[in-house]
Parts: sequence; structure tokens; C-alpha cells
Amino acid sequence: MDKKIAVVFDLDGTLLDTLDDITDSINYVMVAHGFVQRTKGEVRSFVGNGAKKLVERAMYSQDGNLNVECVPDPDLVERCYNEFREYYNQNSNVKTAPYAGLASVLEKLYVNGIPMAVVSNKPDATVKELCEYHFEKYVKIAIGDKEGQKRKPDPTVLLNVINDLGCDGAIYVGDSEVDVRVAKNAGIPSVIMTWGFRDRQILIENGAEILANDASELMNALSRLTGINFGDL
Repeated sequence: MDKKIAVVFDLDGTLLDTLDDITDSINYVMVAHGFVQRTKGEVRSFVGNGAKKLVERAMYSQDGNLNVECVPDPDLVERCYNEFREYYNQNSNVKTAPYAGLASVLEKLYVNGIPMAVVSNKPDATVKELCEYHFEKYVKIAIGDKEGQKRKPDPTVLLNVINDLGCDGAIYVGDSEVDVRVAKNAGIPSVIMTWGFRDRQILIENGAEILANDASELMNALSRLTGINFGDL
């Protein structure tokens, strides 16, 4: 009997270009608390390890790393994190949109009976809201970060989702070194998008083996990994 394979996606930088809305929300909090505003490039480098770490990096980072001369104030970080979440929850879908060609990829997977899900380190409520708005037809399960749950690159949530989909295995599609590691930790292959939040060289240095620059290359990679001819986009 053929194995049933799912495709599980990351969200930010993989399915959705969310960087503008994240940057605007971060800078709303930075201005409110007297911190320097951050560029899109800086915020891009801060994303990947959960919303609280994103806020902490925006508050205290220097050249992409936490400034060792600055000792983060945990109470202030918590306050800024809560304000960021509240503002972003209300403004998470202002400029956000799917990457070019993804609708065709998802449709081809859907008509070929490939179960799809999203596992993200983004807050769970926002993940569910964005997936329902943009991908309700395609995504069966959408899970983000929540209290008491291990974040990627821990593979627990990813493995549970694969099991809940009733599949024997999966391919993980992401855009960061965190996504490379969670797939390796889960023992499944990954396709890593170069249009997301990390530069190509960083992805290669962190073990990415299959890279895709656009939707067509993603479709070709998924065809090779599943053995299904999805056809041209």
C-alpha cells in the first residue's frame, strides 16, 4: 500500500508575506516605549523563534544580535510583547498577502488529494485567523504558538499534526533555519523557500538541501518528493 504523504507549511515567509504588517506592529510598540524604530530588513532577521523573542530582539538587538551591553528587562519585554500582540492581532491582515503563484500550488495539491496543514511559531490565534481567511479551502489543521507547547525546531507539534492528518509521513515547507531543523528533527524532507525571511547562504549554511526560489520550483520539488506529476503551473 502506498504511503499517504502530507505537505505541512510554515506561515510567515513561506505561505504569506507578512513582513510589512509585522514591521508596522513592532514599530508601533517601539515608538510607544522610546526604542529605535526597526527597518523591514532588521525585523526580517528577528523573526523565527516566536513573537516574544521577536519583540525582545527589536528592543535590544544590535546588528541582528542581542546587545550584550543591554540587559533585557523581563517585565518591560512582557509588557511590550502583550502590546505587540494586541496591536498585531488587529492589524495582521492589512498588507499581508500570499506569495505569487501559491494559490496554484495549493490547488494542485488539493485536487490530487494531498492533505495540507500549517505549523508555525506565530501566535496560535493569528495563525488560525490568517489561514481561515487565505487558505480555508486547503489547510485542514493550522497550529501556532501557545502556552505550554514546545516551539519549532522541537518536532512534537509537527509529528502530532502528521498523525492527526492520518498520514504516514510529510514534507515540510518553510523559509528559515528553524524550519530546516524541525524537519530534520521530525525525520522528514523539507523544501525551503528563498523568498522568505532568510538569505539563501544562511539557509545553506544551516543544512537546507532543497531550495525553491518561486512557486514553480516549489511545485517541481514537491513532484519529485511525492512521485506525483502535478503538471506545470
